[in-house]
This record gives sequence, structure tokens and C-alpha cells, in this order.
Amino acid sequence: MAILNIHGRLVVESAGPIWHLSGIVKRDRKKWNRLVLTRTADPLSRDIKAASGQLLSAVQITDRAGRSAKLINVRISAASDLEPVFDNPRENHGSTSDTSTYEDDEVRFTFQAINIENIVGSTSSSDDWTSSGG
Repeated sequence: MAILNIHGRLVVESAGPIWHLSGIVKRDRKKWNRLVLTRTADPLSRDIKAASGQLLSAVQITDRAGRSAKLINVRISAASDLEPVFDNPRENHGSTSDTSTYEDDEVRFTFQAINIENIVGSTSSSDDWTSSGG
């Protein structure tokens, strides 16, 4: 679990029975049901990678601008390698402890429906492709 502060609101990230992830969201304009989430690697990264290929009933995603989307019938189609890199303490100008530098994870999702809302404002919208053949 990770707790983030986005525009004065706390967002709790989780992966497992309840999914809520946060990061930079890019929607594929050519494929209406795909998006990519770029997030900072953390202890949830292993759970995300382990779920790759599984069908999840819902995943909530919040971007750093405070927009939130709930994806319905979601499949994690790909997740980048999610291991932290530890710096050598001798190369850290005499620091006595290891410091970890996490690289960004890139998680690719496909989904059946999406409900979008702005958690900072009060707007919302939704789209559903359950009847389309794509």
C-alpha cells in the first residue's frame, strides 16, 4: 500500500482484492480500450507484475492532476520489470546507508468500460464498449 497526496486529497494505492493505482496516464488514441500508466516503482510493483495477463473486475486509476478513472473488466497486458536499483554507499559521497532509486513502472491495460471523474472538481463521464465487436 502507498499513500499519496494529490491536490490536498489522500489517495491510497493498492493492488490485490481492491486495485487503485496512481501515476501518469496515457490513453491510446488508436485503440479505444487501451491505456498506459507510468508510476514510480514501489512494493506494489511485484503484485502488479504478478497480475499480468489476469482479468480483473475493476481497477481505479488516479492521475497527478486529480482525475480518476474506474476501468471495468481489465487485463494487465504488460508490466515493465519492477525491481528497485540500490546505489553503492561509497559512491554516495560517504553515506553509510544504501539508498534506493526506483525507476518508473510502465503498466499497460486493456479494458471493457471506463468511468471518469475529477476528484478535485465535480465532473464525471463514462463510456462502455460491451456491445462492440472490438
